This record gives sequence, C-alpha cells and structure tokens, in this order.
Amino acid sequence: MLALTAWLASVGCRSNDGAAQRHTRSPVLPTGASASSVSSAPSASNRAPSLPPLPQSADAGDLPLTFGRLSTRASAGKFVLVPRRSRLDNAFESGVETQAFEWRAGRMLQPGRHESKVTVDGADQILPNALVVSLGTSGPLAPGDVLLTVRADGSMGRALVTDAVRGLAHDVDAPATSSTSQYAVLRAKSVVIESPGAPGSTVACRDGKRWLRGVVIVEHEGRVLSVGYAGRLRAHSATDCVRLAIKPGLQAGQRVWGPRRDTYTLATVDSVSAARGKVVLAFGAEKKDVAALDVAPEASLTDLEAR
Repeated sequence: MLALTAWLASVGCRSNDGAAQRHTRSPVLPTGASASSVSSAPSASNRAPSLPPLPQSADAGDLPLTFGRLSTRASAGKFVLVPRRSRLDNAFESGVETQAFEWRAGRMLQPGRHESKVTVDGADQILPNALVVSLGTSGPLAPGDVLLTVRADGSMGRALVTDAVRGLAHDVDAPATSSTSQYAVLRAKSVVIESPGAPGSTVACRDGKRWLRGVVIVEHEGRVLSVGYAGRLRAHSATDCVRLAIKPGLQAGQRVWGPRRDTYTLATVDSVSAARGKVVLAFGAEKKDVAALDVAPEASLTDLEAR
C-alpha cells in the first residue's frame, strides 16, 4: 500500500511539472538577438506575431518646417539613420534653427503610416518618417560606389568604396588629416547614392542672395529636406535647388562653386584625388579639402549676388 501511494505521488508531480512548463512564458529576446542565440528560444508555433502598424495621432509625421507627411520604405528590423527625438521636440519649442540635428544608426521597430517607432543609441523613440533614412543594399558593392553609410562611431557618413572584397571605404567628408578616414562598411548599413537628389547626395538651394549646401534626407512632393552645416535642418522648394552630380569628373584648374561652411563660393580646383572622392579647392589664397560630390561646375549655379 505504501509503495502504491509513493508511485501515485510521483506521477502527480510529473504531471504538475508538465502543466507548469506549458504555462511558462517564453523568454523575451534581447534587442537585436536572434532565436538561435538564446538556448530556450520559443518554437516557431509559439513565436509572437509581427507587430501591427504603429497607431498614428492627428499630428503624426509633422515637422517644424513646411514639409509633407510620407510613408517609410524601412521594414521592421531594418537598419536606418535617424536623429534623436529630443532634437525634434526642442525644435518645435525653440525653433528649428536652434537645433543641431545628427543622424545616427538605428533600427526600425514598428513602421507606421506617417511616423514610426525606432531604436537609436539604446533608446526607443517615435519619429516622423521624413526623418527616417532606410539603409541596406541587396547587390554587391563595387569600387567607386559612393555610399550613404554608418561610420565606426555610429554617425551618418558618406564614403567611396575602395576595396569591395574587404568592404573598405574612404570617408569623403573627413578632413584630409583624419586618421579614421578609411573604415569598414556593411551592406546592411549602407545604400549606394545612385543619382542626384537621392538621400545622401548634395543640393545647392537658393536662400536670398546665396546658395546653401545641404545633404539630402528626402525629397517629397516638390520639396527637399536636407541637413546643412552644424546640423541645420532645412526644407526648400525643389525649384530652388540644384541637385549636384555624384561623380562630377572635376579637373585641376577648373572654375567651380565650392562650399565654405554653408555657402557656395566661386573657387578653382587645385587638385583632384579620385581614389579618395576628394578635391582641393582654392578660394583665393585659402585652400580647402572637400568632397567631390559637394562641388558644382561654374555653369551649374547662377551668381545671385550679381543679380
């Protein structure tokens, strides 16, 4: 009788353990972790369904500038470039001209119609889709490709591919004396700047009697959103902007327009370094090392001060 009682108790214990296992929640994967990296990952039948589109408020996607709302091409899990939400909030409160916007590497968490949820620098935030730059290229990189990419420190960069096998590229915006001007790039965190006006390309936009340099974030409904010197966010009518060539084919001695801080000024090409995607411009006695894709041939822009 005692043996029978012990046997029944042991069966009951095993049954209760099984019930407990069936009702234990699956472990939550850390951000960025794959199921294979967690020993107790849930089976395919128990995985949570994909998130629905992010709910949108009445003012979702608004910017402190005249610019339309738009959708995003970035799907959940894709790498993106985004600024911090605090900069946008401060721009609404104090004016967009008071803020320095910096785009950094992040990941799309939950796309929405006009704004999306992303993670950047370890923090989740909701941003207008106009500020979200989608990354990732499916094709192989080739020497000479100009990329919008992510630097080693996580900031947005533009680079010329120098070694496609090892994935090395030269930072076209880094000073000539920089010791980190060449770095490794990843296809998942890069996109080839294929045509003028694409994200990462350069525009010269008319502002009164001057032309302002800007790196394109997005062009939408006849307006160009760009970021300029010291992180200034601007929106211009596309009719007031000139889209500069990605590979302008400049030559020494050529008269061009080059940026001095934000403003385009007439200059002369002193030397060209095609392998680095750079040129040295002479503004009179002053010489400056700049990205080739920031330079416009003389005939490209009108001398607004002469009008």
